[in-house]
Amino acid sequence: MHITEKDIQIIQNYTRSNPNKLSNGYYYIKRLFLKPQFGINELIGYHLACLFDLETPLCHLVKIDNSYYLLSEYVEFKNMASLGLNHIKNASLYEIWRMLDKYHFNSQELMFQIIKMYLFDFLFGNSDRNYTNYGIVTRHNKSNLIVYDHEYLFNYNRNVMISSFYDGNQHYKNILSNENVLDNKKDNLEEFFRNSDKGYLFLCKHYLDIWTPDYFKEILDEVENSNVIITVNGNIPLIIPNKEQIIKNYTDNYNLIIDCFEECQHHDPGIK
Repeated sequence: MHITEKDIQIIQNYTRSNPNKLSNGYYYIKRLFLKPQFGINELIGYHLACLFDLETPLCHLVKIDNSYYLLSEYVEFKNMASLGLNHIKNASLYEIWRMLDKYHFNSQELMFQIIKMYLFDFLFGNSDRNYTNYGIVTRHNKSNLIVYDHEYLFNYNRNVMISSFYDGNQHYKNILSNENVLDNKKDNLEEFFRNSDKGYLFLCKHYLDIWTPDYFKEILDEVENSNVIITVNGNIPLIIPNKEQIIKNYTDNYNLIIDCFEECQHHDPGIK
């Protein structure tokens, strides 16, 4: 991506709530206030989501003077809050399915995508999944899930307990039904692994087999090699801060998830 002097003026005086027209398209723009890590996480998140077969807006990290700006490609979609899901406290996966049926979306296929998002968040420590940062994009009468806002990836707290990053985040608190609220987030994942449809479990097993710590490290290296920080005078190579610590935390978290999955499926030899 190349930015012009006019683009710089637009970026510095951006409108937060509406897409901004730059020389090569429309973008939502967010100033990061001296926190480039958030923007770097967005670049990583875009790459990870694509490899998870989840649609997510293309984004760029721009530095102007000493300020960083995140540019996210404009995509027309309806987020889950606009579809009314925000009115349901601690919405379960069942309630999401019912909402999709209500609006006549292809709910079965979309639920597979939502399960991928669910596993994505657990694997990569996303502490900011809420009804406004995923939604439905419809093209040519076909609907797909879209995910965005990857700023708070790798939020592995307290020595990487499986989902400690969900403290204070209620979105996944209740996985199966409103009558079965589970306060312990690890138990939440165990409940999902023990009781979900085999199709969902095979899907989880597929991605767990792929996303080994060695593969994750390869992807982070690839993100560094294929992304830059854009400036008007040229591009700055991307360096992921604390990359080794992120890899270590991911490895610890991945092993806990694998142990949980294998323990829960021990009684069912059909999931291997």
